[in-house]
Parts: sequence; C-alpha cells; structure tokens
Amino acid sequence: MSKSAEFEKSPALSATSSANALFQQVSKDQVNDQSNDLQTHPMTDANATFALGILGSEDKCRLSRNREVFQALIKAHARNHSSVSSLSRIVKHMCALQPPEFIFISFGLELDIFIIKMMARRDQCLANEGPESKNLPEEDLKVSHHLDFATIFVQVLSNVLLTCQETERFRNLMKGSIGNKSNTTKDERKSQIFHILLKTFAHDSVAAISLCLWCGAFRTASSYLHKINPLDLNLSFYMELDQLVEFIERPLFRDLHLQMLECNENPALEGSGAMLYRVLKSILMLLPQTTSYNILKERLLSIARFRQCAVHLHGMSYIEIRGTSAEVFVHRILEVRQLHCNAKWRSIRSESLEVSRLSDYDAIDINEGRRTWLGYADEQDEKEGKQKYRNENTRTSQEEKEYSAENYSSLHKDGKLSPDDRQDLNSNPQSDQDDSDDEDVNDAHWKEAWAEN
Repeated sequence: MSKSAEFEKSPALSATSSANALFQQVSKDQVNDQSNDLQTHPMTDANATFALGILGSEDKCRLSRNREVFQALIKAHARNHSSVSSLSRIVKHMCALQPPEFIFISFGLELDIFIIKMMARRDQCLANEGPESKNLPEEDLKVSHHLDFATIFVQVLSNVLLTCQETERFRNLMKGSIGNKSNTTKDERKSQIFHILLKTFAHDSVAAISLCLWCGAFRTASSYLHKINPLDLNLSFYMELDQLVEFIERPLFRDLHLQMLECNENPALEGSGAMLYRVLKSILMLLPQTTSYNILKERLLSIARFRQCAVHLHGMSYIEIRGTSAEVFVHRILEVRQLHCNAKWRSIRSESLEVSRLSDYDAIDINEGRRTWLGYADEQDEKEGKQKYRNENTRTSQEEKEYSAENYSSLHKDGKLSPDDRQDLNSNPQSDQDDSDDEDVNDAHWKEAWAEN
C-alpha cells in the first residue's frame, strides 16, 4: 500500500470527512453567492494528498500513518493556553522527525476540524434553544476562548516556519511559489500547500501577510489589507506588524528588496514588484509612527524615485482580482477573520448594558436607523428622494447659468453699459457723499480724544 493511501485511510480521516461535510452545512448560506472556485474548500484529504505528492520517495517513507497525535496536541493546548509556550519545541522536534510539509498540513487540517466542531456546537445550541438561550453566552465565551488559542497556535507555526533550521528545506520550497507559478504539476502542488497554509495562518492577520510575502502572493496581501476589518487592528496586531518589519529588514527577506525594483510588463501580476511596493505602502499606513514606521518609510523612500522614473503605476488602485486565484486566497483570509471579528463583536455586545436579542449581528442594517430618522420609508424611498434632490440641483444650476448669461449680455452689449444700467449705478450719489462725511466726523472725534489724553 502506498503512503498516500495510508494517509487517506488514517483513523483521524473519518472525523475529517465528517467535519468537512459539517462545514459545508454550516457555511452553506455564506458561499451560495460565490463562484465554484470559492466553494472548493482547501482543507480536504484529497487536496492534502495531492499537495503531499511533492515529497520524494525518501520523505514519503517518513510519513506518519495517522494524524491522531496532531488532534491530541491541539485539544490539550486548547484547554491550557499557558502550555502553548512549549509548543514551538514540539513542532520543531516533529519537523526533524518527519517532513515539515506533512507536519504543517496535518496541523492545519486538524485545527480546521477543531474550529468547525466548535462552531457547530454553538450553532446547534442556537438552533435548539433560540437566541435567548441561557447557554448561548457560555458557548460564545468558549468560541472566543478557542479562537484566541487558534491565533496563538498559528503565531507559533509562523515563527517556526520562518526562523527554524528544521523547516529550512520547506521554507526554500515555498519561497516565491505563488509569484513565480507556472503550469507544471509541481507548481500546482505548491499552490495547494499554500492554500492550505493560508487557510490556517489566516487565524492571525500578520501571519497570513507574512506567508503571502514569503510565497510571493503580493496581490493577495495587498487586496486583503485594503479590506481589513477595523476589529483586527488591536495592540497585538501592531506588535506583530512591528516584528514583521524587523523581519523584512533581515537577510531572510533580502530578495524582497530587489523585487521592489523590478519593472514588470504587467504590474497587476500576483508576484510583481509593483504589487510588493503596494503591500509595503499599505503596511506603512497601518503602522503607528514608531521606529519600525521610520525604518520602513526610509526603505520605501529610497526606491520611490526609481519607481517613479522606471515603473508605470497608473491605475494600480483599480486592480481587478475577480476570477483570479487572488480572489480565492483573499476570500479564505476574510472567511477566517470573520469568525474572529464576529466573536469579538459578540464579546463587546455581551459587556454592554443594553439587552440584546439579536443572534446574527451581520444581519443588522446600519443605515436603517439613519433612514428612519431622515423620514424615508425604505431604501427605495431614500434612493428616489436623493435622485429628486440631484435633479432639482441640476435644474437650479442650469437656471442660474442662463440668468447669469442674460445679465452678462445686457451689461456688455456692444462693449458698453446700457443707459438703464448706468442710471442704476449712479442712482444714489448722495449716499456715497454722506458716508464720506460720516468718516470725517469720526476721525475728528478720535483726534480730539487722543489730544486730551
């Protein structure tokens, strides 16, 4: 039996298949409006088996027969967040014993199963007991707690991937894999590994951005940064972003410094230098003005003059990613980040003194209250009112232009003022004389007062 078949028949895979089916049921309403590419979930055993086909025969002999150990590690550390500090040593040791590709893919799939089951329990509680259930706040607290664990867990995986010697071969394999992708089977397998890792690393925004920078998915990172949720911009995010800027200045990312100077024929490509420059500018705008801000600013200013002279950047703000792999990748990040933002929003609402009876905060129409206050019956009534206002403004502006044109022609007919206009201008010369007399009297009073003092 081949190692791929053993991977497919592992004891943990029955849970994987059921969890993936559960995911399709839980998120069915969320993906109905997406394209077929977006509905293809990356965290399946078939995709994992295809991605691991990139391993050589020697590495395949080192694969584990099942993933139960990964599931056990995730559950154990999820119960006790303080033990996550020792997780990096465990992951490094596992990467030394088995191929890092298998380790990271297995952790990604088991973490996804863990999150899906957790969300399914909450949704089941909501379906059985309703939004006013007494157990729902407890389930929301568990969701928030486990999502915080997922964030910490992904931070550990990201640090191990980018800094440890045990993952050096895997790191070199994935370097620029998306930016320089071709149509070969090997590149397709790399792209599948990236898709699985991106779904996992999206539990931490900066980890997802770091993975995109390393794999050359600059258009994906840039598009995500322009859609980032304000709830993700917290102190932890800024501290991680500060560390990412330090990483970029290290020899680890030295290739990025040269890629920013590349003049690509199509600046909208996934791995183009223009897209990399756009990513770093977006990061700069998110950073507070600290040491890292100044470092990154100096880096960008040093190449800005060159890019102005050598690179065509017109229209970069209107890059369309619909129908590309970047759309799929950005959707994966936003999909995972929405879980975290929903949990944060529920926590914020739970601390409010207002009694909330809403279970789905995404269904709130933020414009409804403003529309009611302005006196509109519904959205259609508001659109009609605005259109009527615009038409009235257009009509008034046109009348003013016509009136001004008529007055101008009457005043300047034949280059002279008409007799009636001259009469109007000189109709009250006495008033001008009275004004000058009043000014002379006032000057005299001030002079007398000044002399007396």
